[in-house]
Amino acid sequence: MILALHVPLALAVHSVPYVGLAHKVITSLYVLRLGFRGQDRVVMLCAGAYVIGAEALWRIVDAPGPWEVGKYLLIAMFGWAMLRRREWFSAGLPALFGLLLLPSIAMYGTWPFKMDIRNALGNDLSGPLALAVTGAFCARAGLTRAGLGRILVWMIAPVVSVLVLCVYGTVGAGDLTFRTSSIDATSGGFGPNQVAAVLGYGMAASLLVALGERGAGARHAGLAGLALAFGAQSALTFSRGGLYNTGGALLCGLFPLVASSRYRGRAVAVMGIVAVVGVGWVAPRLVEFTDGAITKRFSNTSLTHRELIIAGDLMLFAQYPLLGVGPGVSPAVRPLRGGRPHTEYSRLLAEHGVLGALAICLLAVMVVRAVAGAKGGYAKATAIMLSVWTLLYMTNAAMRLAAPAFMFGLALCRMQFDEAGAPAAERQAETPVLTAGRHRRSRRHSR
Repeated sequence: MILALHVPLALAVHSVPYVGLAHKVITSLYVLRLGFRGQDRVVMLCAGAYVIGAEALWRIVDAPGPWEVGKYLLIAMFGWAMLRRREWFSAGLPALFGLLLLPSIAMYGTWPFKMDIRNALGNDLSGPLALAVTGAFCARAGLTRAGLGRILVWMIAPVVSVLVLCVYGTVGAGDLTFRTSSIDATSGGFGPNQVAAVLGYGMAASLLVALGERGAGARHAGLAGLALAFGAQSALTFSRGGLYNTGGALLCGLFPLVASSRYRGRAVAVMGIVAVVGVGWVAPRLVEFTDGAITKRFSNTSLTHRELIIAGDLMLFAQYPLLGVGPGVSPAVRPLRGGRPHTEYSRLLAEHGVLGALAICLLAVMVVRAVAGAKGGYAKATAIMLSVWTLLYMTNAAMRLAAPAFMFGLALCRMQFDEAGAPAAERQAETPVLTAGRHRRSRRHSR
């Protein structure tokens, strides 16, 4: 029902501009309300999951309002909730990651030219800060398998709307000319790089839900079909990063599933069917539809001048090793120019110096701790997929979207699923409370 409702929603926001604005306002107010009231963590994570997909939908239809609203909502909701719970003093590594990036703001005063500081901070610092706040919130959250499934469904829902708009744009474009570059028409008229990434994580989330389902053949088939639709449209944008990010995440996440006797059969069946149908039926039709251009595009190993941006960022790091040049400054002073950074790692070095290098090290430490702390094949696969997708996304699209911040934070949740699907630590902690409750009810009945 949730997924199906986002088909007419897509058509509505496309046809009536005010519907997109209303959807953006209502979603934002609801998310802020959750943060101010300090709701249940899973409910808030469902809202955060919805925001990262809705952000792409709002950008496609050009809904009025702040461009980086997705990141701002994550920071506001999770940050305010942590203030209410008084958890900031124990926020740990994610908070330290965010704090390391703040001193570089002082570099703004050293440049002779005028800076649009608000725009620079919004473009380049809001993403890492959203990751820090979301990660700090999630590090204290314990998830059941059912809770994770709910979050993933709310993550997929707005991506269905994005898919509908992309298909509508592809069909309505008439005679498409496919070359060896990204195509706006097949990405809903918006940036193919970002749309392909959103469709890609929609594919990964759909397969992750299917892998966590037990004994639901029809739902498995539906989720697998949806994953193939996301993947096919992501490919049609001709932006390679979307499928590369997802392919790498799924490949790495398969190892713990195949190693688990409980999940091996389901993983082989689901992924095997998707691979066979994708390679044997979907791919040939995409090649035919694009007159072979899609094969040339995905066989092209060119970095589309990203290597020049990376080289320029490394030069800036060598010149300003202590604090870097400041958030958002690198495009204006980079020796080889090339526009905004596409690789978050080189941007952290150029704009934050040695503190950016430490921040990168903290990312690696958090990933290792998240994967090591996940108990069970499905929990470990989830942590790996979410982490790898984020790390790969940051190599080709920096932090243009709020998605990597949320995905990385979700990977930090405590996912220790037992046979019943609940984190074992939570179950043990709740047992005395439940037992006491039963004793109280027994006394009331006896009286």
